[in-house]
Amino acid sequence: MKHIYFTLKGFLSLILLISVVSTNAQILEWRLVNPTYDGTDPDGAGPATATVGFTLQIRSTGANVSNVDYIVTGFSYQSSKAMIPTGTAGPGCSASANGPANITLSAAAIAAGFSYNAVNQCLNFTQTAGTQTFDRRAIGVMENGNITIQNTWTDLFTVRLWSLTSANPEGGYVVINSSEGGTPGEFTSYSVSDNTSTGYVTNSLTYPTPLELSAAT
Repeated sequence: MKHIYFTLKGFLSLILLISVVSTNAQILEWRLVNPTYDGTDPDGAGPATATVGFTLQIRSTGANVSNVDYIVTGFSYQSSKAMIPTGTAGPGCSASANGPANITLSAAAIAAGFSYNAVNQCLNFTQTAGTQTFDRRAIGVMENGNITIQNTWTDLFTVRLWSLTSANPEGGYVVINSSEGGTPGEFTSYSVSDNTSTGYVTNSLTYPTPLELSAAT
C-alpha cells in the first residue's frame, strides 16, 4: 500500500507540474498589415516600377509577456513580383548585414532599445499559403532591447520592397513565414525569449493569410 501511495503522489506531482507549465506558457500572434504602394520608379533605372511596403505586428493572446529581449522573425515574398532595394544603402541579402535600410523599426521597438541584426532577405525558400506560393524569405534577429508584449497589436518594423510588375498586384503578396517550407505553421524554430526565465515563449502563427501589395489595396 505504501508503494501505491508514493506512486499516486508522484502522479499528482506530475499533473501539478504540467499544470504550472501550461499556466506559464504564452501564445503570441503575428501578422502583416498596412500595405502601401507608391507608383514611382524608385531609382529611375528599372527594372523596378514602384515601391510597396507593409508592417509586421505581434501581440500576446493572454497576459502581458514582460522582459522580451530576443525576437527571431521574418516574412516571405515572391521574387517575380518584388525585390530587395539595391544601392549603397545595403540590400540586406547577407546574414552579416545589420539594419538594412529598407526595414524600419517601429517607434516602440526603438524606444525599447532593439536593433534588427543578422538580416538575410534573400533566402531561397518554398512556402504556400492559400493560392499563393512564395520563393524568398527574410529572417533576422531583434535583440539588445527589452519590451513587454501586450494583448494589443504592436508594430515591430515596416518593410519596403521594389515592385517589378505593372499589373495588379504590382508587388505580389507577402506572408508571415514559418521556420520550414510548406504550409505556414507554428514557428517551430523561431523564438521569443523572456530574459527572466530559462525557456522560450510559446509561439503561434495565427495570421498566415497572404497580404496583397498593390495600387488597388
